[in-house]
Amino acid sequence: LIVMRTCPGRSYRDRAERVMSGLNLALSGQAFARTPLPDDFAEKQMANANCLADVRELAEKDPRLRTMIDECMHAPLERTKERLGRAKYDGNRVVVRDEVVEAEMEEIRGLL
Repeated sequence: LIVMRTCPGRSYRDRAERVMSGLNLALSGQAFARTPLPDDFAEKQMANANCLADVRELAEKDPRLRTMIDECMHAPLERTKERLGRAKYDGNRVVVRDEVVEAEMEEIRGLL
């Protein structure tokens, strides 16, 4: 029995889609959860956040909450970087960076 997972809709022809498929494979079978926030009120605020945009809005309003969110997300982010860092594309290891600053995003958008 041979089982193979391929990109849907012949998207394997698109280089970006092939990369994403490989990254998804690197993360398959993994579950990541953040550690609970140390403050019950902060945890209740997070429970009411329905999407990442809501979390960002909460973090912008309260710098203390932003710090707590950063701390509780440290372990899952490190595990994700470790898993993605094992992935290879065209025989080379995938480069995993901590974050991209806005100036770098603008430069990337300019290239597109």
